[in-house]
Amino acid sequence: ARHVKRFRGSLTRVNIPPPAALEKYTENVRGQSLIPEALRIFQPARPDAPSRPVPERLGEPSVFEHVVYIIKENRTYDQVFGDLAQGNGDPSLTIFGREVTPNHHALAERYVLLDNYYCNGVLSADGHSWATEGFVTDHLEKAFGGFSRSYTFGDDPLTYSSSGFIWDPILARGKTFRNFG
Repeated sequence: ARHVKRFRGSLTRVNIPPPAALEKYTENVRGQSLIPEALRIFQPARPDAPSRPVPERLGEPSVFEHVVYIIKENRTYDQVFGDLAQGNGDPSLTIFGREVTPNHHALAERYVLLDNYYCNGVLSADGHSWATEGFVTDHLEKAFGGFSRSYTFGDDPLTYSSSGFIWDPILARGKTFRNFG
């Protein structure tokens, strides 16, 4: 069995190119960067903007009234939804199919099936931060390798992202949310 605390590492040696080549590489990256496009979301909201699934700017309307975010920890997509024909799954890997998870299947078929959604978490220690903050701090990335099953959460501010949790913007805009976990 694989033990999640044993990581294989690698080392790569990279020869540093001459300064002129580095400048060219930097310009290539700048030319292909999507950062300017991504920053447009911070432009002032337009009062006449139409409702969209993902608004183009902060403060513009969305077509969604409610968002339901369900985490199925320590399970892969294929283990639960591999048996759904409309998804990009592998039925041979299904362990908890429709007969075991009828509610999950009903929700996925009625609303949305996120079959290409990935998480950077290695194990629960950092996975919880990815799922609730969308980010893992440098402290947590460096510290979780020695965890047996206890985490540095609780009152340690180094563990939490300074940008807050995914529900903080909801509360800041006077909206409500419910956390059942």
